[in-house]
Amino acid sequence: MMIKTRGLDELIKIEKKIVVLIMMLLFIFALGTVTFVVLEHQSLGEAIYSTVASAIGHGFIFQSRLTMFITFIIMIVEWLFLWTLFDIAVEFISEGKVREIVGGMKMKKRIDTLKNHCVLCGFGRVGSEIARNVHACKKDLVVVEKDAHAARSALSKGYMVVEGDVLNEETLRAAGVDKAKVLITAMGSDADNVFVTLTAKEINPRIKVVARAEREESVRKLKQAGATEVVMPEVLGGKAMAEAVTKS
Repeated sequence: MMIKTRGLDELIKIEKKIVVLIMMLLFIFALGTVTFVVLEHQSLGEAIYSTVASAIGHGFIFQSRLTMFITFIIMIVEWLFLWTLFDIAVEFISEGKVREIVGGMKMKKRIDTLKNHCVLCGFGRVGSEIARNVHACKKDLVVVEKDAHAARSALSKGYMVVEGDVLNEETLRAAGVDKAKVLITAMGSDADNVFVTLTAKEINPRIKVVARAEREESVRKLKQAGATEVVMPEVLGGKAMAEAVTKS
């Protein structure tokens, strides 16, 4: 299972809901306990019992009308608590997030242990060939890819994968750019490659960046952005073909 930055965002939303649940529980117990101790003159243990009983709808004869009103509030909050809990459970079960999140967490833990690894941005025609060669050298490699189909393709080949927008700084951080030795930006857009280079160098000034360029005028921009090396695949391909002709 790969890391999905969208999945991490969803996990954060779920964590926020869980925090809300905890706050609801604390509110119920605090409000109920204080109410039964102050207004009904109960001991702490009796007040806690009365709070729990009130939350599940157990009837009492109260000395104060204010206690009845507060008990009604407790029941409303308790129903909101159950509804939020049900909403989280349905979200997990119906959308199959348990497996996705657990798998993503395992991948994240694996990537977090890496140091001096290689981060490859883009798993297209050029990127997949780069990945094959880097992997053949037994170098730790993390592939960052926005397209879900390409990300699954990289995962099926045994690579560690972060699925998300490479132009997002958090996606690069999820791939461990801050601890990586080399970043290869192999996307088809020179503008994207420049942006990723700038972002990677900002996160990790010591990282070596090997960038792909489609146009000659982009070479200077990529080097200014901090790229250590700039490669033009079409130029290399043309030279290789020309050498094959001259040697024949």
